[in-house]
Amino acid sequence: MDHQFQLPGSYKKWTYGLIGAGVIALLYGIIMFHPFEHAGHGTHSSSTRFWAVLLQNSVFFLLVVNAAMFFICVTTMAMAGWVVAFRRVSEAISSVVPILGVLTFIILMAIVFGGRTDIYHWLDKDAVANDSILKGKSGFLNIKFYTAWSFITIFLWWILGKKMRSLSLQSDKDGHMDYETGKKWIWNNTVWASLYCVVFTL
Repeated sequence: MDHQFQLPGSYKKWTYGLIGAGVIALLYGIIMFHPFEHAGHGTHSSSTRFWAVLLQNSVFFLLVVNAAMFFICVTTMAMAGWVVAFRRVSEAISSVVPILGVLTFIILMAIVFGGRTDIYHWLDKDAVANDSILKGKSGFLNIKFYTAWSFITIFLWWILGKKMRSLSLQSDKDGHMDYETGKKWIWNNTVWASLYCVVFTL
């Protein structure tokens, strides 16, 4: 008996249709809001809105799919057995992290290296020089640190989530475990879940 879920054809059509609508909306935004105009010139408000919407939506959905893995890890550390009934759903949701992570990172880098001071005030060197608060935070509010930390964070979310899913699949593959094997599997699950929770909360 095959327990693998097969996506109905109608769902695939809706999926491709929504992806197409998203691409059209993005192209419309690029044409109408002139997102590559320099911040503070020309269509400043429209350009700002374009990047703000992209930033908000990409980060929001990236955190949503990460929250699915966070839920798995928290219930793993709590030794909750009831979550097994629908754990695969959360794992499937969290598997999108690499895709959304790459998209979010591209958007973040476009904002940072594009000098979008209208989005991130700390990109303005003159503003930092004249603001004691921004100056005090300049150790981590700078392009190098922001780029490195964004990359490391997204990468760790992906690699730790992938490890948790592989441990889950291992339990299916091994089937019935003896005491020692089961003990080791639970320990590995708990350790990796703990690491994920630490990274996620940071």
